[in-house]
Amino acid sequence: MLVLEMHQDMTKPNQYGKYQGFGATVSSIRSIVKGNLTARLRTASSSPGVVSSWITRNKHGDELDFEFVGKSPHQVQTNWYYNNVIDWTHGKYFDMPQLGDLNASFHEYMISWGDMQARWFVDGQCMGVLELNESDMFSRPQQWHFSVWDGGSGSPDTTNWAGGPTDWSDVNRIYRMEVDWVQVQCSQEMTGDQRKTEWDVWHRPNASTSVPGAETSLGPFPSIPPVPTSGSKGLLGDFWVLAVVVVVVVVEVITYLIFSI
Repeated sequence: MLVLEMHQDMTKPNQYGKYQGFGATVSSIRSIVKGNLTARLRTASSSPGVVSSWITRNKHGDELDFEFVGKSPHQVQTNWYYNNVIDWTHGKYFDMPQLGDLNASFHEYMISWGDMQARWFVDGQCMGVLELNESDMFSRPQQWHFSVWDGGSGSPDTTNWAGGPTDWSDVNRIYRMEVDWVQVQCSQEMTGDQRKTEWDVWHRPNASTSVPGAETSLGPFPSIPPVPTSGSKGLLGDFWVLAVVVVVVVVEVITYLIFSI
């Protein structure tokens, strides 16, 4: 299991005069061009201000997001950005009280990135659809990322979105995001014998591959119930092996060490 932690950093106030949480990020070291990305996770968002996320993103600012904020522990948020254009109107909020507090139980979150649509699933239920009307929209490789960060100690707009100030009444409090497993199924067309492989980064029960790094010959790309649309295309279906590296922002680490001396 992967665990991302955030604790309060008391070394120096940020630009808003607040002591901010020292969060964490996990990123893939390889990229994907279309496919299904699924994670079974439990969020860290047990307090207003605490933001947990599971996203894809590249250097061009193309992004497909799952986000969770502590002010609404049973709410799933989806969002997308293209070409680094910030447009908050793309965000969608889904209240799912039947799932309970999302920081208290594990659920499966899938981003399905196809030729004509991008879709967001929670426990197999389609929550949102983005029609990719332009032929080159979301055609560039993206990495995938997990993160937990302190939105309640940021700018006024971010604090308001995150639900207000983060609860740091206990300076030793730690917010934890837990990821049980990740499954990445790539759909980029390959040449040659169309070899298909799958790598479960952490053990997934009943998966055909359960040992990190192992490869196996698989059948066709798993089908997903389509969302009706004219001219919809299916995923092509090839699997690439991905690896994961825990990335902690170097600048933050250096700053933390400097002020700890």
